[in-house]
Amino acid sequence: MEHLKEEVKFIKRFVGFHNMEKDMSAILAYIKSLQKAILQKLIRKSSPYAADIKNIQDKLVTLYNSQNKEGAVRISINDADLAKYVGIAGGESVYKSVGLIKRFIGFQGKLLDTNKKESFLKSVQKATITEDDPYFSKVQSIVDVLKKNKRRHCQRLRSRVKWIKRHTERMRLQEPW
Repeated sequence: MEHLKEEVKFIKRFVGFHNMEKDMSAILAYIKSLQKAILQKLIRKSSPYAADIKNIQDKLVTLYNSQNKEGAVRISINDADLAKYVGIAGGESVYKSVGLIKRFIGFQGKLLDTNKKESFLKSVQKATITEDDPYFSKVQSIVDVLKKNKRRHCQRLRSRVKWIKRHTERMRLQEPW
């Protein structure tokens, strides 16, 4: 996935609370941001994680109402729920190719020396992007541009970066499925 769903972001944040001592103000801030996302319809009833979000909200609201509003409280999630939430939070991730494309876009208008180019090419090799990745062709074109211009000491990559920005913007607007 290119972007994580709002539900998954909130579940990840909740998993981060496990075995941590949190101020009641932090719990209240989490509850308010969760309810704001629900009101803005960023999280819908039809979501596959709607029941989990409701369960998290109910537990935190109950905890907040039962405790003293000052001070901190230790939050622990039962093992069954924790395994389920970790599966959800860890099950979705951003494509490695998206990170590489963003890094390449950051080169726009900057002078690139040979070391930066080589380090970027090494990161592409380490990322092991497969042809199943929807942005594989874009990363390949980036690598081709860098390899073609590798002989030059410094190169401004404005026109190529603009082309890639335009095409990744179009991809971002389209759903990957």
